[in-house]
Amino acid sequence: MRQFSFPSTEHLKLRNRVDHLFANGDRIKEGPLRVLWIASPWPLKRGVQILFNAPKRHFKLAVRRNRIKRVLREAWRLERGDFPDAEKPILMAVLHQGSDRISLDEARQSLRQVLVCIAEDRAKT
Repeated sequence: MRQFSFPSTEHLKLRNRVDHLFANGDRIKEGPLRVLWIASPWPLKRGVQILFNAPKRHFKLAVRRNRIKRVLREAWRLERGDFPDAEKPILMAVLHQGSDRISLDEARQSLRQVLVCIAEDRAKT
């Protein structure tokens, strides 16, 4: 049975980890999403820690930023499936770069393609 939760242990919050991710992470652009990811040098309780962002520069109203982040979190919750792997933990940041209207289906499709790319890169190493 698939786990459809998004516990707080999966939230990327620590500043040193976020700085490390943005300084050294690999970038993937898929549809309206730009994803940064890197193998985590820190041990994690779950296989992934993820951050969602809708930049204030592009989305001036907090209501719109919050809606975008809510849709992205829901897409992650539904699409991650068995993706977290405690043996090879990763840090991820999902940045929304498109318009202020994003549907759940569009977010899920883009995120699914990003996860496939990351899984392929992880398999190579």
